[in-house]
Amino acid sequence: MTEDAQQRHHDLRELFNCLRYMIRYGIAWRAMPNDLPPWTAAYQQARRWMEVGCFEAVVHDLRAVLRHANQNFHRKTGLDGGLFITISYHPGYTL
Repeated sequence: MTEDAQQRHHDLRELFNCLRYMIRYGIAWRAMPNDLPPWTAAYQQARRWMEVGCFEAVVHDLRAVLRHANQNFHRKTGLDGGLFITISYHPGYTL
């Protein structure tokens, strides 16, 4: 990236909060409240994250953490059944 490249106008955390808000309340991109960054900035960043596979990586890492937690639970308690936490990712889901 060159020094004269356009810099970010919005914090990545704020853009992620836009994405969380949209998913939580099931709103359209254009219906973002005015106290969040513009919907166009949030949409563009979400597309970039999806193109590089950020969300798939998060799901993969969460599954690994949960698998490890379940193994530790079963090892410490001696229970065969009981706690088993799962998450699922739907690859066909688009924003």
